Amino acid sequence: MTRQLRLTAEQFDEWQAKVKAQKQESKLPYKIKLNITSGNPIVRPMYKSKLEAQYAAHLDVLQKAGEIRRWMYEPMSLKLSAGKRYRYDFLVLLPLGREAKPEAHEIKGKWTKNRRDGMTHLKWAAQLYGDVFTFRLIEWNGHGFDGSYVIV
Repeated sequence: MTRQLRLTAEQFDEWQAKVKAQKQESKLPYKIKLNITSGNPIVRPMYKSKLEAQYAAHLDVLQKAGEIRRWMYEPMSLKLSAGKRYRYDFLVLLPLGREAKPEAHEIKGKWTKNRRDGMTHLKWAAQLYGDVFTFRLIEWNGHGFDGSYVIV
């Protein structure tokens, strides 16, 4: 049984004002959900970082130019072992005839502990799923994105 939420015109205008205020606070692209119990909007960033949002915009440009067929953000996770899963950032499909396998892109910025752990998981996934995906590490160099293939 689904629960319907009915708003008056004043409540709807108030809700729209809250959403607009939260949009202005957020610098990242966002997605909006409605909390059914309270009726308040929940605005969450679509991407986990500004770097991922920048790379999504970069992929949009590549798609319009015909360099790639399409891309998806975090479409699935890969099972590495009994208690470990790995979720890559972007799945990129190249134009037909260029590459048979889809590319799994992992976005990394500056060197941190998270970067080291992410690299370990990326190499582990490349060992297990290298026949299905081509894995790439995409790094921000300060001026643009540099990509390198993960070879196992």
